[in-house]
Amino acid sequence: MDVQEFGKTIFISILAKLIKNKKILIIDFDFINNNLYSLLGVKKYPKEIKEKIKDKEFLTEFKLEEKNIQKLILKVDKNIELISSTNLIFDEKYILNKEKIEEVLKILKNKYDIILIDTTQDTRYKNINKLLIKLSDKIICLTLGNLIYLKRSLNLLEEINEEKKKIEIVYNQKNKYTINRKILELIFYKYKIIGELNYNIKYNKIINKNVNKLYIDKKTRKEFKEIINKV
Repeated sequence: MDVQEFGKTIFISILAKLIKNKKILIIDFDFINNNLYSLLGVKKYPKEIKEKIKDKEFLTEFKLEEKNIQKLILKVDKNIELISSTNLIFDEKYILNKEKIEEVLKILKNKYDIILIDTTQDTRYKNINKLLIKLSDKIICLTLGNLIYLKRSLNLLEEINEEKKKIEIVYNQKNKYTINRKILELIFYKYKIIGELNYNIKYNKIINKNVNKLYIDKKTRKEFKEIINKV
């Protein structure tokens, strides 16, 4: 499942926390921010993984086998694991370049019930985003209810129009000043809208204190559960 656009990192973090009885892998393909591990409550990235990522010999001789990929996986929770620092792992200088992403995902799909992928909005990585979209079973596009962001969302969707059957829309950070849901449905008539998330000031606390420790309130929990039931 690939997640695109606005507020995606916190969306993935809460979504993973609220999905029950599934083994979940999150892959952080946001090459610029690459901060999912912090948001998920991992205060310090393990030294062992850091050393392997920096070890050119390890990466150069890296074979696409489950035992090797496992060395780069970070345990977050009893049912959640994470691959981060993909900006280094999939660097073109090493054997795990973008052409190898498909092979890696194929191996990982056999091990996890759900793989959640956080992508980057940086246009320099457009080709990798397109590949991830192609390989995903579902694409969740988060959109904000103002004209500037709606236009950007529509432009993004046009770029991946060939995958429109996979695309589902979530109306994010809704408040009394944003565009009405009925108008949104007219704008995105080609796509399925699976839910809406009201603006919540507590999201700042979630970002600053991480979702691992902060209680997710009933309202947010209910909104996410409705989305989970439709995904």
